[in-house]
Amino acid sequence: MSAQNLETTSSGHRANGAKEGPVTEIPQVSLLATTPPASSKMGEFYGSLSEIRAELEDLQTMLASIRRGQTIIPTYAEYIETTKRNLRDLIAVVNSTEPPEEIKNNLHTIRHLNNAWEQMQVSPLLENPEGNFDIQQQLHYLDLLDEQIHTFIYQIGLLTIPHQINGWLHITGPGYYIPFHEIFADDVPRVEDRDRLLKYIALTPHLTPGGFVDIESGRIYRYSTNRWRRMLSLAMLLLGLGIATGIVAAACYLPVQDWPLTPNDLIKVLVAWVAVLIGMGVHIVVGSAKRSKTQNGMPSVLMDLILIIDARFGEIVMKLILGLVGLFGLVIISTSRMPQLQILNQFTALTQVTPLNAFLVGYSLDSILELFGTSLEGTSQVKSLIK
Repeated sequence: MSAQNLETTSSGHRANGAKEGPVTEIPQVSLLATTPPASSKMGEFYGSLSEIRAELEDLQTMLASIRRGQTIIPTYAEYIETTKRNLRDLIAVVNSTEPPEEIKNNLHTIRHLNNAWEQMQVSPLLENPEGNFDIQQQLHYLDLLDEQIHTFIYQIGLLTIPHQINGWLHITGPGYYIPFHEIFADDVPRVEDRDRLLKYIALTPHLTPGGFVDIESGRIYRYSTNRWRRMLSLAMLLLGLGIATGIVAAACYLPVQDWPLTPNDLIKVLVAWVAVLIGMGVHIVVGSAKRSKTQNGMPSVLMDLILIIDARFGEIVMKLILGLVGLFGLVIISTSRMPQLQILNQFTALTQVTPLNAFLVGYSLDSILELFGTSLEGTSQVKSLIK
């Protein structure tokens, strides 16, 4: 069927050209919120790719039931023929539609899509679904076809997922992030394919401007593309650090009965505060270096600190607050000036508030925050994006 003709298939899919008007898009498989309105051509292009992915996933499900011995190929011969027509029409739409500007530098992927389709068409299972195949042949053809479908779906993801990410970046502000693997598990089922895709997006930042890819955690953070806005985040962080340091200093002058700190402890407590911050910073650097090494030398998230500060401002402020909690916790367990806490009476001064202990507190607290905060925040972000 030509791309200029309009045909409604038995599965309800439509393929049409510019003369007939835009196709009504089906929802994206992804859990991402609806992207901003696009031009009719862009909608037709991405809508057709999404329909192709849906057709391939359903075909793959049917082939899996054959592999498990739940049915036989001739039973689904008519369905296979219908799917082939649908795919042929949808690919014709993709080829006849002018690609969106955002993928002008990625046109080779469209060629890969066509190659994948050409390879699938010569599969004996698709070419002659009513044929008789012995078990070994059938398993061989099923394995080959399954791999071709996975490749097809991955190539579609290279085109559609950056577009979906850009839609998310458009509706969110700096500091939000998307847990890539959770959100796009339906679009690209294989974990190894999602890893490849995430690395590809990280190494081609022009595809998702405003999105900072943290390969180590599998997250894409939103940052401001405005340089002065990023500098404002840096200034706010320095201000927050100054306020936190002021709180530490002011704690030595509180006129509270049985309060464990006095003005004479000011220097010691400030040194401990610096040690806590150093401990947290060292844990971040060490963890980043280790994960970067396991990622085959991929760039570390610490390569652009100002950009990271803007993208992860909320997390950094949380770490500062946690650092204050850790410091004052260390002070309390190091003094006997609060007799209501009987377990602390064995200490007579700030004997435990040493730079080494403060360093270990900061290092441990950052580790705990990373361990328990990741899953909770990731779940919260997924729910907020679905709403």
